[in-house]
Amino acid sequence: MTTRQEAQRRPRGSLSRQSIGAAALRVIERDGLDSLTMRRVASELSCGVMSLYSHVTDADDLRGVVVGQLIDRMDLRPHGGESWQDATRGMLSTYADLAASFPRSFELLALADADQWPVAPHMERLVDLLVTAGLTEEDALTALSVIDAYASGFLVIAVRNRPTVASAERAAPHRHDQLARLHHLDSYGTGSEVIIAGLEQRFEGRRTGRKSR
Repeated sequence: MTTRQEAQRRPRGSLSRQSIGAAALRVIERDGLDSLTMRRVASELSCGVMSLYSHVTDADDLRGVVVGQLIDRMDLRPHGGESWQDATRGMLSTYADLAASFPRSFELLALADADQWPVAPHMERLVDLLVTAGLTEEDALTALSVIDAYASGFLVIAVRNRPTVASAERAAPHRHDQLARLHHLDSYGTGSEVIIAGLEQRFEGRRTGRKSR
């Protein structure tokens, strides 16, 4: 139960979904995703737990607010005359930057349902960006599906397995020095170019009537 002292910690009207989301991000990045609870966020904001429920309905809604905060931190505006290839590079690079900046929170966005709030409006904007850059809507949806699957899978693994001294000490003997970097962010750009090349081949094959494998 919220005490009168707790309720007086924070000025009335100073809470919002934005401030709650920002506090939740701080909690996750400092203490880990498992630490995200209404009580921990309330403590971060120096307010009573019940005060949060005026803005956030439950724990699922709180996670949605965090996802919205992550989306708001991405700069994915269209650029005049930009090719769809460069637009795709921009998307992939922006996702990588976000994962590097918020490694403990990124998983919430990467694993969120694409057809649910707040991800659905974000994905619609990305489709529009690719269409503006020259793709048909059908090809834009295909490209976005591939881009999202690659970026989400790679980056979740990359930020979960960031190199540490302990992990280096546990490494098994192997012949290839690069094995430890297979899911390192440095390898992400190479995979991004492979994705773009594959999409180019598919779309070109569709335009010329050739079957793409």
